[in-house]
This record gives sequence, structure tokens and C-alpha cells, in this order.
Amino acid sequence: TAAAAAAAGNVPVGTPGAATAPTTTNDELVKQLANVLIKSMSAQEKTNATQKETNATAAEFMSAQKEANALQGKTNDLLTAIVQTHDRNIKTNTSKIANLEDGQETNTSDIANLKDDQEATTKKIAVLEEELKAMKKELTAMKKAAQNNSGSTG
Repeated sequence: TAAAAAAAGNVPVGTPGAATAPTTTNDELVKQLANVLIKSMSAQEKTNATQKETNATAAEFMSAQKEANALQGKTNDLLTAIVQTHDRNIKTNTSKIANLEDGQETNTSDIANLKDDQEATTKKIAVLEEELKAMKKELTAMKKAAQNNSGSTG
């Protein structure tokens, strides 16, 4: 009877005596629960394995991110050095340009002075040429006077 069935662990589930009541026993329920538990544990193991892979991937990503950050730092340092070098070159070139401009002004001034000197020299040459002509005339006159003197005494 029901007591004997209960003692045996085969208690029907549902309304007793109903013709359509399910007849699942405790053993069947335990088997179903065990199967669900096994499936749950298997799913949990898969979840754990997936979590381990995710953690490993995250660790790889973090390592790669650290490397990327270090490279970015080095890149920033290089860019800073390049900018500083360009700034120094610009200052140096600006200074060179200023010196060249000063040199150009000096050269322009020297050229003007040389032109002035050339004009003065040209004027001196003209004066000396006039003096030379006058001396030649005097010399010619002296020669004539000497010839005349030698001819009259002779």
C-alpha cells in the first residue's frame, strides 16, 4: 500500500488515486535531479574554463597595453626631442640670417665706400694726367729753349 510504497522509496507524485496522476517515483526524481546537477556542473566547468581563457586573454591584452603605453611614451619623448631640435635649428637659422643680413649691410656699405674711393682715384688720375701734360709742355719748352740757347751760342 501507500505506506509500503513510501518505505520502499516509490511514492507516487500527484493526487492519490487519480487515474491521470503522474507516477514519477523518488528514484526517478533523484536521477533527474542528478542529471540536471551534472549538466549544471558541466556548464559551470565550461564557464570556468571560458573564464580562465578570458582571464588569460585579458592578461595578454593588459601586457600588450603596457607595451603599447611604453612605446607611446618613447614616441612622445622622440617627438619632444624632434620639436626641440627644430626649435633650436629655427633659432640658429634665424641668428644666421640676421648675421648674413648684417654682413650684407656691411658689404653694401663697403661697396659704396669702394665706389667713392674709385671716383676719388679717377679724379686724382685726371688731375695727374693734366699735371703730366703740363710737365710735358714745360719739358718741350725747355728743350726748345735749350736748342735755341745752344744754337745762338754756337
